Amino acid sequence: MKMFILCWISYANIYFGRMNLSVAQKLMQSDLSLSNTAIGGFSSLFFCVYACGKLVNGYLGDKGNNKWLIFQGLLISGLCNILFGIVHNYYVLLALWGLNGFFQSLMWCNILKIICSWYPPKQISKVMIDLSTSMVAGTFLGLSGCGLLAAFLPWKYQFLIPGGILVFNAAVWAGLAQNGPVCPQADGCVGREIASEEENMGAMNGERTGYAPAIGIIKFLFTSGLILVTLVCLPQGIVKDNVGVWGPTMVTDIYHFNVSQSSMILLAIPVLNFLGILVVGRLKEAGGLSTIRISICTLGISLLLILLLVFGMEASPVIGIGALGLLSAVMYGQNALLLGAIPTQYAAYGRVSFASGFLDCFSYIATAGFSALTGIMLDQKLGWQYIFLTWIGMILLSIAALIRCKKKMYL
Repeated sequence: MKMFILCWISYANIYFGRMNLSVAQKLMQSDLSLSNTAIGGFSSLFFCVYACGKLVNGYLGDKGNNKWLIFQGLLISGLCNILFGIVHNYYVLLALWGLNGFFQSLMWCNILKIICSWYPPKQISKVMIDLSTSMVAGTFLGLSGCGLLAAFLPWKYQFLIPGGILVFNAAVWAGLAQNGPVCPQADGCVGREIASEEENMGAMNGERTGYAPAIGIIKFLFTSGLILVTLVCLPQGIVKDNVGVWGPTMVTDIYHFNVSQSSMILLAIPVLNFLGILVVGRLKEAGGLSTIRISICTLGISLLLILLLVFGMEASPVIGIGALGLLSAVMYGQNALLLGAIPTQYAAYGRVSFASGFLDCFSYIATAGFSALTGIMLDQKLGWQYIFLTWIGMILLSIAALIRCKKKMYL
């Protein structure tokens, strides 16, 4: 339980050092005289570097010391946020935000690896879905905390304060975290109790922890179905993160609220996201529904909600913000299922961390591309309806990949 709480708090705090940009970007745009394209460049670079970092750090996570990799992620992300609040040169800020993205990419795949070391296989799926609620808490903390700061202080404090919190979190992590339970023969276990010597041997062989990769990366990619599963993950990355990044700007542009008002109004979305994760977890664990069936439901509901945004976003704030919140909730539930629980299925290959990093990598590459596209489309005055239509196209691609996964029995 101690490690679950540490992992949960640390991953929630890492979102505080990411969501702050979505609240501050409108104020930065005015203060630094930046275009929508320039502002979109921050998110695009972050997600592009974050995606590449996921792939690299996912591979290293199967071989390295997960505790200290997570410590590096917390510490350097915190320092990047602090420096971001001090300097004002656009290109230096861009480099700092890209560096922030790389070190934040250390977090999830290494946390997942630690969880696989602490819990037996039958519990891991549920634990990872529960751990995904930390994303919601971090989003809520980022939007509410930075929204309040925006009302009283210059935008730089929206980076200085989260940065300080992350540095403190890194120090706590270094003092308390463990890679896995320690089981001396005479002194009993520290951490969860391991039932038998056979279970210990299974963990050493990668059946639970994945510490000993069973096959090479190339063979793993072409025999596990991971590439096809990745295509299913693309829309949840695009929608989930672009609602977070562009949500305050979207609400400000359409309904003419100020930045602080927009951020506070959107606080309802993290609550809905939390419920979305819990509903998907309930369907998976208690309802006994397969990943395929749950994904078909979430993608179908997403299509209906995006169509509601296309035709009703400008009609009423209640319709627009409500549909946006429900869409985010559905995608967060899908995210918890695909990027939290599915990588643990690859423990037998010894590739839990790599599978997590690979899925996250291409999900965030799609997010990075769409964040840049969003900025360009807004500068070209195309409007939010055209952006919503691109979301529909990506979800249709995901449905096609899902059907193929079902035929191949990959999910």
